[in-house]
Amino acid sequence: MPSRWLSLITCLALLPAASSVCTGSLYSDLVIDNTSPVIYWNLDETSGPSAADLVGGDNPGTYYGALSQGNAGPRPGEGFGNMDPGNRAPAWTGNTQAVEYTELYTTAGVDRTAYSAQVWFNSSSAFLSKALSYVLGRGNGYSAGEDLRDQVFVGGNYHTVLPNKLGFLNGRSSDGGFHLYGTRTLQKDTWYHLVLVRDDSQTENIKIYLNGELEIHGTAPWLDISSNPAGVGDYLSTGNRSDFHATDWLGLEGRWDEVAVWDRALSAEEAARLFAFAVPEPTSVAVWALALAGWVLFGRRRKR
Repeated sequence: MPSRWLSLITCLALLPAASSVCTGSLYSDLVIDNTSPVIYWNLDETSGPSAADLVGGDNPGTYYGALSQGNAGPRPGEGFGNMDPGNRAPAWTGNTQAVEYTELYTTAGVDRTAYSAQVWFNSSSAFLSKALSYVLGRGNGYSAGEDLRDQVFVGGNYHTVLPNKLGFLNGRSSDGGFHLYGTRTLQKDTWYHLVLVRDDSQTENIKIYLNGELEIHGTAPWLDISSNPAGVGDYLSTGNRSDFHATDWLGLEGRWDEVAVWDRALSAEEAARLFAFAVPEPTSVAVWALALAGWVLFGRRRKR
């Protein structure tokens, strides 16, 4: 059954009980209703400069740099049955483009000790053709100290120890930055779902999930090397580094989509479901959709 019909059935079944449904694709609705993010950008805009926030609209993102918008995001034809058939995703050339938000802590209230963030990404070029491909980051924005914070990237020809693999760093090496590495080899022209989780109440406070499975785990403190503590961790960036001055050998060249942020540490089960929401079992989805349709068409009618 096409995902747009599933989404329509879901909306009909839940209205008016929940005001957060019917905001995008069925995938968007499932993420919002089941995990309650603080920010959600489905990045379906065909023009800039703002990325609409589906959670109340209070925290829109900003398209930074020259972007080619309206390109194909993960879609049912690629196996992501709960995505909208017309799902769009911005594309970029790997220069200084990104989607940014600059008030993650001061306005959105997302603390630095426990938070989570997700992004879908797809590289149009071989990762080894670039030094690094930054995917998702949280930091302070540009400063004289070039302070990096929680950054996830795919290794290229700069880090020979992890070519084509996910990496994490929390600061410059000269400032005692910690590097953590994944093991799976990533390919170009492939959609990946990534979830970054920081939970400083745990000894292993960093966990990174790739397509629902734990890929990186380890310990990396939030390095307090900023000259502006009030703004520490206010910048969220997808597609590039959080200090926004990277050149064309550091940005991810390709597409990214479905960015969300939570003000808590997601569990392993929640991280897995965020990927599974996009690729449901066909039989179970059909049965579930038919049951909802029957309730909408007959159940409500009998109550009148």
